[in-house]
Amino acid sequence: MESITSDTRWSEICEKGEGFVFNDFAGKGISGIQENVLHRADCYHLKRASTVVEKSFSLDLDEMIEWLDMFRKGNWKSCGSCCRNIQLTVGQHNTN
Repeated sequence: MESITSDTRWSEICEKGEGFVFNDFAGKGISGIQENVLHRADCYHLKRASTVVEKSFSLDLDEMIEWLDMFRKGNWKSCGSCCRNIQLTVGQHNTN
């Protein structure tokens, strides 16, 4: 997992469009289930995003899901646009 704090690094991730990005709007706060969203790095919703909102990045979906289970369990959702066909279970995901 990589914490994205630099606009330069954020631009690189968006340009490559590989991996997964977690937008951590609410942290562990009560609104997390609605505001904390997992996206594919090429998601069109991220085109407007910046590093003002805390972000985490990984090329590996299992790594991302494990991190979410440890630090944001039950307090996030996957993007309804880019992740709707991803089974979000560690070791058993399908990214079709």
